[in-house]
Amino acid sequence: MRRVHLEAAEDHVERLAQVNNPIGAVKELIWNALDAEATHVEVTLTCNDFGGVESVTIVDNGSGITPEACVAAFERIGGSWKKRTRRTPNLNRLLHGHTGQGRLRGYALGAHIRWTTVADGIDGRQRSIIRASATTRNDFEISTPQPTTEEPGTTFEAWGSSRNASTSSRALRPSLNSPPSLRPT
Repeated sequence: MRRVHLEAAEDHVERLAQVNNPIGAVKELIWNALDAEATHVEVTLTCNDFGGVESVTIVDNGSGITPEACVAAFERIGGSWKKRTRRTPNLNRLLHGHTGQGRLRGYALGAHIRWTTVADGIDGRQRSIIRASATTRNDFEISTPQPTTEEPGTTFEAWGSSRNASTSSRALRPSLNSPPSLRPT
């Protein structure tokens, strides 16, 4: 396992996370999946007995994050590969993101966040897990990549936020049933 420290002030990371905008966070993570050429994205809300959201899971069948790209993706803000091109390599879709900040939006969905990603890298198909916690927002733990026969894609999970528990699933569902704007921002 490798620990990566994001070189940015804690308050700057908190501002970029936009913790008061969980719907925007879900949309951003969906856009990340589409930019990774996903053709299927599934959002699951796990709710408590009062209808509050306890966890959010977003699963896609995109290209995943290669082990080689994991460290670069989580050690700095900015420098996104998306800035160097306007379209995805295979499906020729217009890219949405380009500032290299979207991954931080996960903190709006939970105190604990995790990406489990499968991608074809230099050493073949491998699974990597990236974990982080709101108590140390600038630190990400990246697992040692493991060979796998799983299909490429990424599962994002967020849980453990009192903000989520107070967010009604009824408030989130209508927004999530609408597709994100198809116009890149």
